[in-house]
Amino acid sequence: MSGSINTLQKDQLERLLADTTRRIRRLEAILQGQPLSIVKIADASITNAKIISLGVDKLVTGRLAVGTIVYIGDVDSGDYIVEDGGNGRIVMYKDYVAQLLIGEDT
Repeated sequence: MSGSINTLQKDQLERLLADTTRRIRRLEAILQGQPLSIVKIADASITNAKIISLGVDKLVTGRLAVGTIVYIGDVDSGDYIVEDGGNGRIVMYKDYVAQLLIGEDT
């Protein structure tokens, strides 16, 4: 009986087909823009992305360049520090009142 398969081969083929079908459905979901719970990206170059939030609690860097003004602390609490690189000054606030100014007062 050449050309026929035994029960073990049939079971293996059915498992392979089911696995392949799951993988194809996952790829189709990715291509349709469906959200995925976990995606591992080895290396990526992203030119434009819409990111709602970004946690940087594990960010480690030797040197970090940021925008012109940096807020340290919670501005809504009234206790924060502003590093205004554009004006070359640092201001410390307590209850929204400037307490310490380093640099030129503008």
